[in-house]
Amino acid sequence: MEQEKKALIQDFVQYAVRRLNLKKVPSVQLIHHEKFSQENGSLGCYNIALKKIQVVTHGRLAADIMRTLAHELVHRRQDEMGIKGLYDGDDSASAPFEMKANAVAGILLRDYGKNHKQIFSK
Repeated sequence: MEQEKKALIQDFVQYAVRRLNLKKVPSVQLIHHEKFSQENGSLGCYNIALKKIQVVTHGRLAADIMRTLAHELVHRRQDEMGIKGLYDGDDSASAPFEMKANAVAGILLRDYGKNHKQIFSK
């Protein structure tokens, strides 16, 4: 992954952490190969036990990576707040905590993208 893209992603993480008012920044692992998504059926995940986010970067625009990061950072916030559902294994797209993560992630990306247009082309 090129340095400029990596720097943008790191800046976005700090932006999202501030916006979400996270008490603690989770570990973020950028995964540069597609096997993760094929094996897990996902482009990212938040591990509640380890307080760790993993996000696939291979072949993706910065904006797409950031959208996934934002979604998983929202799950971190939900974890800090003790939101029900995160721990019971219901990760269906219609679960309330998933719908909230999708909505907030979209807002974070849109707001960040207003001042960082380059995320849509790298």
